[in-house]
Amino acid sequence: MTEKPNGDLDRPAYPQVGSASCESGMTLREDAAIRLRVPTSGNPKLDAMIRRSLRNEFAGRAMAVWIDLMVREGLSDESKASLNLNTKSTVWDTAARVACKHADSMLAELERNRDVTTRSQL
Repeated sequence: MTEKPNGDLDRPAYPQVGSASCESGMTLREDAAIRLRVPTSGNPKLDAMIRRSLRNEFAGRAMAVWIDLMVREGLSDESKASLNLNTKSTVWDTAARVACKHADSMLAELERNRDVTTRSQL
């Protein structure tokens, strides 16, 4: 008998004792992806939720730093021009926009640099 390349990762994470089918519930791979916060579960909807959670966290952290910098150092005219600030834009709008751009860049870089060997082992 040859073992599947994914081995035990495709077994149920929480098998139900006494149930007719032991295949219900999430797999160990899905459970690990949730706990480790890596979008490698093999379930597209779950991976999208994990990415969204990471984006929210990255954006929140970037926003805190951005607001701190704006409050402590202010924005130069050059910075204002590069951010396309207009008279209706507030500090919060700017911080949110920049934070989301930072979060998107961080996620894109993580996706590009994922370790191929680790992915093939999962």
